Amino acid sequence: MLDREAIALSFNQATEGLGPLDILVNNVGQSARENAAPFWEAGADLADFMVDICLRTAMDATRQAVPGMRERGYGRIVNIASDSAYIGSKSSAAYAAAKAGVIGFTRSLARELALYGITVNAIAPGYIRTRATDLLPASFVEKAISETPVGKLGEPEDIAHAVSYFASEGAGYVTGQSLIVNGGRWMN
Repeated sequence: MLDREAIALSFNQATEGLGPLDILVNNVGQSARENAAPFWEAGADLADFMVDICLRTAMDATRQAVPGMRERGYGRIVNIASDSAYIGSKSSAAYAAAKAGVIGFTRSLARELALYGITVNAIAPGYIRTRATDLLPASFVEKAISETPVGKLGEPEDIAHAVSYFASEGAGYVTGQSLIVNGGRWMN
């Protein structure tokens, strides 16, 4: 979703059909693992793509949601980052940098929007069992599990529960935070 006009059209259609937007979850990005390489070999085009898909799309979607939230004095924005922003990502520096940008964006936006009743938080998932991980070599998945103290991959529901909390009334006094959901891998 790199087309800003398409993003704007999607938001217009959603609000026309469903009403005002109270919750925005920016769950965008990809790691481009098939192009994984040391930074000096990966190329500028890959870095540009990572920043565009992981960071710019979240900023563009948020730009569409914020005016209505400010007008109503309420909103919840949840950005999906990655534990790579904290741990680093061997052979995927541009991805880690883009996701670190999502965390910086989250914190800055939280400061700007707090007085309008809008909270902005981020979730930094670790290895989660998805269609993408199903395509990875078994040796990669085994290594990921061995690096994770709980001894397994996370499930999509683990992230959904974190999103649900940040989107809830119960998180009304929580803003600018990043929750690492990675089975303790950040401790390694």
